[in-house]
Amino acid sequence: MILSFSVENFRSFGDEARISFVAGTRSTDHAGHLAQIPESDQKVLRTSVLYGANGAGKSNLFRAMQIARDLAIGNILGIQPSPLQPFKFQKTDVSCSKFEITFVSESRIYRYRIQVSARAVHRESLDWVRKGSFEPIYERTVREGVSEITFGLAYGEIAPEKVRAQGVAGVSDTRSFLALLCENVALQGVGAEIASAYRWFRDLQFIGPESIHNSLVEVYSDDSFRRFAEEILENATGVRGLRIRDQILTADEVRRMVRPDFAVGTLANLTSPSVVAMTMKNGMGSEIQVRKNPDSTFTAFELDAEHDLESGRSGFLDLGDESDGTKRLIHLLPALYRVMREDRVCVIDEVDRSMHALLSRSFLRKFLGNPTRGQLILTTQEDSLLDAEIFRLRPGLQLGGRQ
Repeated sequence: MILSFSVENFRSFGDEARISFVAGTRSTDHAGHLAQIPESDQKVLRTSVLYGANGAGKSNLFRAMQIARDLAIGNILGIQPSPLQPFKFQKTDVSCSKFEITFVSESRIYRYRIQVSARAVHRESLDWVRKGSFEPIYERTVREGVSEITFGLAYGEIAPEKVRAQGVAGVSDTRSFLALLCENVALQGVGAEIASAYRWFRDLQFIGPESIHNSLVEVYSDDSFRRFAEEILENATGVRGLRIRDQILTADEVRRMVRPDFAVGTLANLTSPSVVAMTMKNGMGSEIQVRKNPDSTFTAFELDAEHDLESGRSGFLDLGDESDGTKRLIHLLPALYRVMREDRVCVIDEVDRSMHALLSRSFLRKFLGNPTRGQLILTTQEDSLLDAEIFRLRPGLQLGGRQ
């Protein structure tokens, strides 16, 4: 779970902006919405909803957290256009952006800090809590263009030899030490302390306003998940059920079905008769998964929604015919399912995009009404979600000087 996050000199954030997800002690409402922080008498919010008007900084906070994740385990420095966009109205010539995130992974508290320009890492550190205070696992500094890695005293005593060797070997100035270490040494060789932090970043999920789940047919093939989704959809949308429809097609029929932006040549990649080889879109924009059969035909799998009709009958609609709000919910439900069952964090920007407030409330109530292991962080412009019957309200939070 995320305990706190701060950002400086990124997009609309000039000075440092910090947000804490640690629960306050004055309110005792919704005690079940909290999780215990290891080695602490404090608790953390399992769900946080950030509300504000357009231009308040909600989406930029979302982007900043996503950038911090990508810097920690990815390779984004030096690409063009740069995803790092410093605050444009800085009074002084400041080129570096700073990110800091404190989180819990596998009952350990970590703090990761990184300072970067568009082309290089200038400072980086990973700390852990031991005996009630932060101690360094490693610290990276740059002197005359050369990165130096220093291990903390406590961690240095248990650091695997391969980790020590990687620190001596040198570090690319465009990659985080955490990413290089786990790629070059492999997770099983870096020790439990660093591996846990890396896995936490790897599993940290971000869903933007236009994000879609790229394997709906596969995830809705799981009976347990489909029952979970159908319960929410029936109560919130009127979709009674979901089915995966399959049909045998020739190559020409597949070509006519898929959108023109999928080149005909992609069909040549469908060589395995038993593995889903390609995800495509039909003319309605709905997902199709295609598998090649031994006789050179293809099996196409599509997800349909079942609705009740008059006289006890039922009918099915292609997902492309469903409302935008229903489709948005269908694409969000896989993330909700995972975060309810696994120790992971999901951050959703504009959770209410295309969804009626009742849909958003249904989504949130499902998470909050059940014992969960993960954490949801959401942004919204829908003021009806600010309901004391659902949340512990904390008015007056400011991002970048705006309330």
